[in-house]
Amino acid sequence: MTVIENLLSDLSRLGIKLWLEYSDSTQAPRLKCRAPEGALNPALRDQLQQHKIAIIETLQQWDKYKNQAVETIVKFPREGNYSLSFAQERLWFLNQLNPGDTNYNVVHNFRISGILNVSILEQSLNEIIRRHEVLRTTFFIKKGIPIQAIAPGLNLILSVVDLQSLPSQEQLTQTEQFIQAESQYAFDLSQEILLRATVLHLSEHLHILLLTFHHIITDGWSTKVLLRELG
Repeated sequence: MTVIENLLSDLSRLGIKLWLEYSDSTQAPRLKCRAPEGALNPALRDQLQQHKIAIIETLQQWDKYKNQAVETIVKFPREGNYSLSFAQERLWFLNQLNPGDTNYNVVHNFRISGILNVSILEQSLNEIIRRHEVLRTTFFIKKGIPIQAIAPGLNLILSVVDLQSLPSQEQLTQTEQFIQAESQYAFDLSQEILLRATVLHLSEHLHILLLTFHHIITDGWSTKVLLRELG
């Protein structure tokens, strides 16, 4: 992944939007930026200034692709296929530049104390998936343009890993390794559910729940909603 792609990915995660403003065909485009209050710190400002030309070239490449795609747009019946949001378009485009890239994985781990009914937890996760279309969404090309397809139903299988026999220090090491492995899982945006769930069983009364998303279907707000519903 290039420095520019990493930077654009970081900005996207922070809710910072970049775009080009074209005054006319004879002048170079101007780089425009909109950021939540406090998100654009001095270090990021310096990076934007340092890589301004390369960022403009990358965004021009995206705009060129987007304009070509617009020429082939047709109206789809609302049968589960929809256009992408601005943020999703950028993440999708960056994924096309580097298929299988894992920099957009979002991994959350939660400590669960008490006796855990794995079956009930799996049912709860699937009920949340049923209620929220974005968790049932895949992304692919149709007639020359990127679209998102919402599956009528998906069944998430909750993986369970039993670490009870290991000493506490080894459990910690294994937990860190599982988190690292999840962060490196290469999602296929067009083929699979973009959410993974694993329970690490440490003892009868202690568990770790790992939830791994691709950033294209989640942000800080949606994650809080999911956790509130799960709780």
